[in-house]
Amino acid sequence: MHFHLAKPEDAVIVASVLSVAAADLRERGLELWSAAEVSEVAVSPHINDGLYHLGFEGAEVVSVFRLQARDPAFWPEIPDGTSAYLHKLEGLPARQGQ
Repeated sequence: MHFHLAKPEDAVIVASVLSVAAADLRERGLELWSAAEVSEVAVSPHINDGLYHLGFEGAEVVSVFRLQARDPAFWPEIPDGTSAYLHKLEGLPARQGQ
C-alpha cells in the first residue's frame, strides 16, 4: 500500500470512500458520521488545507485519512507542534481486514 496527499480534484474520491464506510457502519448500527460530514463539500476545505491522504493498492484507492498537526476543536489545550491527530481513518469495507 502506498499513500499520497489528496489534491482538490480528489474530493469526490475522498467523499466517496468516507460515504461508503459511513453507510457500512450505519448498517451495523454504528452512526459515526452523517452524510453531510463526509460529503464532498465537507471534505474539500480539509483537502485544500493539505490534510487528507489517499491509500492505494496498485492504482485503486482503498483508504483515506486526515492528519492534522493541531486540533483546537477537540484538544484546544494541547500546544501547537506537540502532537499529531489522525481523523476519519477509513478503508473501503470490502478491503478491511486485509
